[in-house]
Amino acid sequence: MERATLKIEIPFTDHAHCIGRQGNQIQSIMSATDTHIHFPDGNREPNGTKSNQVFERYSKRKKNSNQLVLDGFLQ
Repeated sequence: MERATLKIEIPFTDHAHCIGRQGNQIQSIMSATDTHIHFPDGNREPNGTKSNQVFERYSKRKKNSNQLVLDGFLQ
């Protein structure tokens, strides 16, 4: 299966909102869009280097999945 990776810029201050309490928001988005979304590990550390880059991996067969992911973040 072919996969593609998309880099999305989301302010690191909004990452917690996108992930949701106990990861429920991001799990729901990934399940609905059949994607894997990765937030930078460095953002977890108080003194870590902060990054706005979020990576989405999805099947090329789901061409509109990136729009569904963005719509999920905006809810």
